[in-house]
Amino acid sequence: MVIVLIYQASSSVPPMSTPVIDLSSPKPAPSTTQAPIFTATTMTTTTTRPLSPPQQQSITNSELVARVTVLEQKFANFEQKSKTLDNTTHNLRSRVFNLEHRDLPYMIDETIKYAVQVALQAPLRDHFRDLPEADMKEMLHQRMFKTGSYKSLPKHIALYEALEASMEQAQRDEFFAERDKSCKR
Repeated sequence: MVIVLIYQASSSVPPMSTPVIDLSSPKPAPSTTQAPIFTATTMTTTTTRPLSPPQQQSITNSELVARVTVLEQKFANFEQKSKTLDNTTHNLRSRVFNLEHRDLPYMIDETIKYAVQVALQAPLRDHFRDLPEADMKEMLHQRMFKTGSYKSLPKHIALYEALEASMEQAQRDEFFAERDKSCKR
């Protein structure tokens, strides 16, 4: 038995029927007088689908055309704004790229200056590392006094005065330590 299903796409047409064709072997017949007889039986099955509720058309065609026109205008405006933003983004990227590369020579110069300064100061640091603190303060004080560089900024003046006060305190402490040592003898 072969079953063929046929579905209808539209609900406005009456439902289709499904024919069923039976192709079974023929029934035995007496072999003396007749040739075999084949029989075909057709059975019909009807399938119906529920109809969706009819839609109400409360909007007229002119209103739909007006809405579509408004949407098309909004879409065109959106595309224009999108193109403008893309161009602006591209221009800003270009400017940032140029600014980064404009500062590149300055950054290279600063890096080289720093590396040279560190390289030149390393031997001096090694030399001063071996000196006592009092000697380093005395050398710094003499150099600042000779050049007068501390007078350029109020902050430098304050640091110079703090250096002098520190040196005086160290000298007083040293004096009292020697005096106590000599009194104990």
